[in-house]
Amino acid sequence: MSGRREISLSPTTRIEGHGKVTIILDDEGNVSDAFFHATEIRGFEYFMQGMEAEKVPFIVSRICGVCSTAHVVASVKTIENIYGTEITETAKKLRELLLMGQIISNHSLVFFFLILPDFWFPIDEDPSKRNIFQIMKENPEIGRKAMKLRTFGTHTLRMIGRRDVHIFSVIPGGLTKPLTENERNILLRESKEVCMITREAVELGKSFLDKHWEEFRGIEIFETGYMGLIKEGLMEFYEGKIRLISSDGGFEAEFNEDNYFDMIEEKMYPWTYAKFAYYEKLGWPRGVIQVGPTARM
Repeated sequence: MSGRREISLSPTTRIEGHGKVTIILDDEGNVSDAFFHATEIRGFEYFMQGMEAEKVPFIVSRICGVCSTAHVVASVKTIENIYGTEITETAKKLRELLLMGQIISNHSLVFFFLILPDFWFPIDEDPSKRNIFQIMKENPEIGRKAMKLRTFGTHTLRMIGRRDVHIFSVIPGGLTKPLTENERNILLRESKEVCMITREAVELGKSFLDKHWEEFRGIEIFETGYMGLIKEGLMEFYEGKIRLISSDGGFEAEFNEDNYFDMIEEKMYPWTYAKFAYYEKLGWPRGVIQVGPTARM
């Protein structure tokens, strides 16, 4: 094989959203470069300028159907900060429960539907069989638990957010409607089985990690810093301080959201609309950071 080649994987699968991967091979057929393209441009930062504040939460929820709850909560909290609005402790807890509903729904989708098929089947398995539906044929109980976990997440969103996609109950000052006693009891009852399923899923994930550990060790490692929200030293989702640690787990910084743009910079490239965040003190690329589940771990 000779001559520079370009391999394009479009669309990419097993991700929430749309993207493309481009792999560049050199004259010898070795990988010389690779790019992940985020192909969409949203533009919300621009067409929202001048918009009435009360309209913002309902519009920004359309940024993404998967994580719309977080966008709504973040925008409402911003409006409350601007006006110095304090909400009740009950409202805070309901909002946090809403975020839990989104996380449970998303993580169950990623684990069972997007990740598990690649570990359940051998790497040389027919790709058309490497999916959750084939797993459900071989082990219907796995499918039942996957659906139960995801359904609980959407139940939580629907009961508190009044809709499982693009919630509309969260407004500046609190929520439009309380959680009823009956709804509370339903969630409590369902949560008992859901907690058991979650523990089983963790053990299942560990077993596959052990089984494929040698393969994992052969994967290239790109070291980064990690950033997440904490409160009183523990993992947090709704409010708290932002903590940044180095790739080896060492402490780098801890700051309030008001200081975010003093601490974090964003780098852009012409081949993607995605922005690459990094710790300003360490610069690029040494200060590159990751957020999300990996950082929280």
